[in-house]
Amino acid sequence: MFEHDNYSAIFNKRADSYHSAMQTWPSARDEEFHTLLSLAELQDHHSIIDMLSGGGYLSWYVPPDSELYHLESSSVFADFGRSGTPYPIVLVTEGKLPFADNSVDRFLSMAALHHIDDKTPIYREMARVLKPGGIAVVADAQMGSNVARFLDGTVDECNPMGHKGVYLSDNTADEIGLCGLEIRSSEVINYYWQYASTEEMTEYCRQMFGMMQASEQAIKKGIEHYLGFQEEDGLIKMNWNLQFIKAQKPDINTYTQPR
Repeated sequence: MFEHDNYSAIFNKRADSYHSAMQTWPSARDEEFHTLLSLAELQDHHSIIDMLSGGGYLSWYVPPDSELYHLESSSVFADFGRSGTPYPIVLVTEGKLPFADNSVDRFLSMAALHHIDDKTPIYREMARVLKPGGIAVVADAQMGSNVARFLDGTVDECNPMGHKGVYLSDNTADEIGLCGLEIRSSEVINYYWQYASTEEMTEYCRQMFGMMQASEQAIKKGIEHYLGFQEEDGLIKMNWNLQFIKAQKPDINTYTQPR
């Protein structure tokens, strides 16, 4: 499934700085994760696939009785996750996911798929493993958005590995629908990443996006140009948004496995 994609190569090299940002400032992206889980309509004892999971950060937000499975293709991220989450980390590389048909309640993907060129195999697997009535939520940057422009502008210029994303588009919901799921909603949702100071904001972004050699001034200038931020209630609130697509697997009597 990932043999032709660059996600693993990227994060085997820079997962350490990303993980450092998430561990040092664990509440910066609270609004993002809460939005994802609100759309997922989690209930008690739900089984959940988290793909791609990074260092297992979704575990900080799910109900404690959840049956959560982190799926990751970067071995470095997987190693970080094994030391930081009580839930299993599954290293996936290619082929079908190691789950039976109609076996999980929720399938969630947060801000990772823009590193993957061909997302269709993931959408097909999403439809296969979900139970009838199960819900999938895919969240990522939208093509042409300020977030995408920041990533392919400032991050591309300041990260030695560069950054060119393959973002969600107006066609993504249709692509998911063709894989066997019914689209319930598709919208760009605006919210904030929050920090105690502008210095914290720039350092977080430096580590998160691997801009280790860039100056604080260059990073701050990029944030101001593409995203914007403001001080409110004693916090620095950096503007962010993702496209959130919510889909549901139809009743087993009407579902046909896509070919």
